[in-house]
Amino acid sequence: MQEYTFTLPLFKYSSKPIKISNLEGQTIASFGRTYRKKWIEIISKLPIPILSEGVIVFFGKKDCRGSAQSGEELIVQERTFKENLVRMKWDILIKNQRFEEKKYFLKDISKVKTHGKFLYEKENYTLTIQKEMFKRTAYIKSDGMLVAEIKVEKRFPKPRFSFVIHRENLISPLEIGVLYFIFNMQFD
Repeated sequence: MQEYTFTLPLFKYSSKPIKISNLEGQTIASFGRTYRKKWIEIISKLPIPILSEGVIVFFGKKDCRGSAQSGEELIVQERTFKENLVRMKWDILIKNQRFEEKKYFLKDISKVKTHGKFLYEKENYTLTIQKEMFKRTAYIKSDGMLVAEIKVEKRFPKPRFSFVIHRENLISPLEIGVLYFIFNMQFD
């Protein structure tokens, strides 16, 4: 059982790098939001909320890129508008230290926004990411077995989260951080 922490930026649309640290304070991975077009990133940083939020809503995809000290790289790309009409979907590309690429799938399956639920299909496993609103905890489960749990340590001024991995062979700390970041962008 390993425990890690990360702190999200104050603004949801920030492209500032987010670091995942272990209990000793050593950075093991980092990730951040990416933009497909440079002009969207520039407008998103303007101090005019109506303009910057409007551009992000219509043109800004929820994409993310991360890398770990172990050599793992992760790229998340939101699918096209036509594919996301009914439910949001993402493609997740993971490159390991031997430069092998594997492509996975993430889908929003929640029925009510207050009870968010994602489905992450990875190799032979189907992982669900579900948030319990009153406990301030999100759980990642595979076939009913707990894989990881993510807890909110503090909300303000910057949201700080800690997570514990119970089954280390199914998911990496970088994947958990990125998946929860996308989950947070979608529902908070």
